[in-house]
Amino acid sequence: MRVLDPVSRSTPREQPLSERPKTLAGTRIGLLDNLKPGARVLLDTFAELLAERYPDATIVRVQKEDVGAACPAEGMAELARCHAVVTAIGD
Repeated sequence: MRVLDPVSRSTPREQPLSERPKTLAGTRIGLLDNLKPGARVLLDTFAELLAERYPDATIVRVQKEDVGAACPAEGMAELARCHAVVTAIGD
């Protein structure tokens, strides 16, 4: 019998958090819809609130093609150009 140990032997690298913008005014905010139930409603509401509070911010909407799939490369490229990105699970 062969017993496999699922514990990783590698040591994770510490990754510092990205610097947060001081304000969202004039920024580019990405919203990633993962297609889970309720995610669109949550992101739509968030987008409305952002637009009211920061009318000069640009809101970029990206939607995954499938719940279980990764975000398409084009969508990731759009999100990479944003100052901040929000995603929603919505379950």
